[in-house]
Amino acid sequence: MRSIAGINCYEMGRALQYVRVQNSSSVLSSLFNSTDSIEYYSSPVVLSQNFTQYTKTQLLLINFQRETDPTGIRSRIWEVFCDRATRSNFIKCINKSQGVDISVLPTIYARNRQYPFWLSPRGNGLDCHRTWEALYLGVIPIVWNSSLNSLYVNLPIIVINDYTEITEKFLLTKLREIVFQKRNNWPIYRYEKLKFGYWRRLILSKSRHAIRTTNRENQCWRAKRTRNGHG
Repeated sequence: MRSIAGINCYEMGRALQYVRVQNSSSVLSSLFNSTDSIEYYSSPVVLSQNFTQYTKTQLLLINFQRETDPTGIRSRIWEVFCDRATRSNFIKCINKSQGVDISVLPTIYARNRQYPFWLSPRGNGLDCHRTWEALYLGVIPIVWNSSLNSLYVNLPIIVINDYTEITEKFLLTKLREIVFQKRNNWPIYRYEKLKFGYWRRLILSKSRHAIRTTNRENQCWRAKRTRNGHG
């Protein structure tokens, strides 16, 4: 199995791969001219192509454990969007149980990718594997403004400052914008950022391994000989 970034390969990788290959229009195509990455590849997925077919109950999926967030934002989101008797019709709330049953992950992914947006608030840390799962499956993740924003550049990710920004009109507008970009400004999204190969090359390009010629004189790590001959 090829390396993919942002997820636990043991628990999630094979299930994501299984669900993804069921749809030939998946975001990640067969790789070419590289062993682990694709350059500037973007393909409008079925979810985006058919956005006009979505009803009010099919726009946003909220599906996470509330207890894994030390800031309490997950619990607050659930209270606002899922617990109320007058919950919004365009949001689907599915409670996520604790633990991971690998055997049912393909079924869960197939169910969840019906929704064009997934809400992906922080978990124990700032990042959340849900963000990257969504991208692998052609879904648009919604994340919070944070120091991770640079990771999201050139990817179809919506960054918000507060959950109050989430409305049906907001989501439909963003969906149309992303579909337009995919259809008319190809290639617009850098899906190769979902591969470890992209980040490996980026890191190596900034490291000493990328320097072809090195002047080793007067380096800070070079030992200086003292008068008594000791370094």
